[in-house]
Amino acid sequence: MTGADGLSAVSASIAVADGVEDRLAANAEKELALVPTCSTYQIEMQGVIVRGTMQSAGTGMEGSTSFGIRNSIVLPDGRQQNDTTVTAARGDLPVTDTSQVMGSPSGSSAALEQLAGRVPAAAGRGRPRHGHRQVGPHITSQ
Repeated sequence: MTGADGLSAVSASIAVADGVEDRLAANAEKELALVPTCSTYQIEMQGVIVRGTMQSAGTGMEGSTSFGIRNSIVLPDGRQQNDTTVTAARGDLPVTDTSQVMGSPSGSSAALEQLAGRVPAAAGRGRPRHGHRQVGPHITSQ
């Protein structure tokens, strides 16, 4: 995933926590409900204003609870930074993947989901604790 000016980054965070999938399912809907409130925002730092937008990034990971957020920030020099974050949990294994790209749209949530899905499989962990259920418009829980 590379931006028009060649600057990009993808990072992944992994942890182990008892009951994390259930907690993610319980909290994700509340967190996503805040997205419309912050759909446009501005931050002022030392007299410099940075403007941004935020939206839900649909997810649909098989066997996991997941959701995604996409941010776009216009920096003071006019360049645009685009970030997509996908958080997924399977059993006791949460994974958060973030794509940051300068100058072009950030990575698709599907690519980040694929990366997040490989982690529990490679670890041999994180079996789903419950059957498929929809917990929000852009949250899928297995």
